[in-house]
Amino acid sequence: MNKWLALNQWFNSFGVKAYQEQTVSETAVLPYIAYELAFGDIDNSPLALTFSYFERSTNWQGCYNMSETISTDIGRWGKRLEVDGGYIIIQRGSVFSQPLDDMDGDKDIRRMVFNIDVFFFTSN
Repeated sequence: MNKWLALNQWFNSFGVKAYQEQTVSETAVLPYIAYELAFGDIDNSPLALTFSYFERSTNWQGCYNMSETISTDIGRWGKRLEVDGGYIIIQRGSVFSQPLDDMDGDKDIRRMVFNIDVFFFTSN
């Protein structure tokens, strides 16, 4: 599996649809995850990536639950994804997750922003 497919599969493993940020359609149904992608190889430092979880709610409980789910999946030492020519390690970044509200003036759209560090142990 290539790097893009592995990361895409990981972002889509949390029970909601995940989109690369540039591909989120205006008709996308909440909840969903929007993520950015960048790639490296074994000679690169870890890449800091962000992604967001969006939902419609009158409270933050769903966002906090998703944060806990993703944090648990990453685990204490990171999440290892096997890819062609090596593997990727995903670790929690700093600040790992942070709530944001008032999305486009809609007080019921909740957004949790996540920061992760991605290590590429691949030959290309």
